[in-house]
Amino acid sequence: MEFDRSQAILYTFLSVTYSLIGIPANSISLAFFVTVDKSDNISRYIFILLNSTDLFISLCFIFLGVSYVSLLSGGEFIDSTGYCSVMLAVVPTAQQFSILITAVLCLVRTISVVKPIYKIRRKVTFSCIFILFVLLVVRVVTLFRDQTLKVSYRREVLRCGWKDVQTGDLADFSSVSVAIISLILTPSVLGCILTIAWLNKPSQDFPMSKTKRHATVTVIILTIICLMSSSTLVVERIVRIRGGTVSPWVENIALLFAYSFTCVANPAVYFIRLSRLQKFVKDLFYFGILKTQDHCIDVSASYGKHPSFGGRVDHVSFTRNPGHESFNLEDQTFAVEILTGSALSAL
Repeated sequence: MEFDRSQAILYTFLSVTYSLIGIPANSISLAFFVTVDKSDNISRYIFILLNSTDLFISLCFIFLGVSYVSLLSGGEFIDSTGYCSVMLAVVPTAQQFSILITAVLCLVRTISVVKPIYKIRRKVTFSCIFILFVLLVVRVVTLFRDQTLKVSYRREVLRCGWKDVQTGDLADFSSVSVAIISLILTPSVLGCILTIAWLNKPSQDFPMSKTKRHATVTVIILTIICLMSSSTLVVERIVRIRGGTVSPWVENIALLFAYSFTCVANPAVYFIRLSRLQKFVKDLFYFGILKTQDHCIDVSASYGKHPSFGGRVDHVSFTRNPGHESFNLEDQTFAVEILTGSALSAL
């Protein structure tokens, strides 16, 4: 069957771009959250989960790009029995799970802003995430067990889909998609609006610290990006439900790329908003391999006291491994062994 080669070339370019940006960016930010950021709060663990999901989606674009290359070169990769089954089971679930995690992150941040003394239970939060993930998996399993549907690659629309066994037409799940996405996005919208309103109306009893305000703004930015990327698919599905005609170009861009835009946008937000991540990335470029141990400092003084504990310091010497670089002020000496360059800020 004939297909639009210009579409296939564009989708190949976008798939490669998403992979080349998303995989290294998400890998670096995930390494930062796991090895450097040792804060024991619920937001950190949600960031790790979101980052892992974005990395997984970025990896899926490798297979998507290979499928378009195979299609352009006349290969048989897309006709294999496993490709479409894996793509239809994995990609939509990962996309919806990414939106779900962002919604939970937004709600957690909203609660911490509105009710600063309320302790959010980690077990309850992640139990809810696990239950919702199981529901997403159950939906996919139900589709695969439906005898009236069959997985197939449709060259006319350049993607895998569910084919109605009786009619041979591509099954349409627009209503279900809109319902699921809207159900997930509604708490994000409400939480985002409430958080923004609360930021503009600071509490006199529990004033927000500069650090917490900065973190809250970061979560708001991530939520807005998620809402924007998801809204493209929602609009496309609503047009289809109302009987409108949607071009395959628009449908594929919305379903495959706009819907997954967070996998390349989120790590960029992390880098712009987190100064410690910027330092982490600089260390990777400067020293090649960053030591994963947390900041460890060994201080010994020849005389006098460290200024944090009173007294006067006139000479300080820092020694960093590897590199053995030294920094000297005058008169009094402290020997400091630093396993990561970021530890300089700890002094």
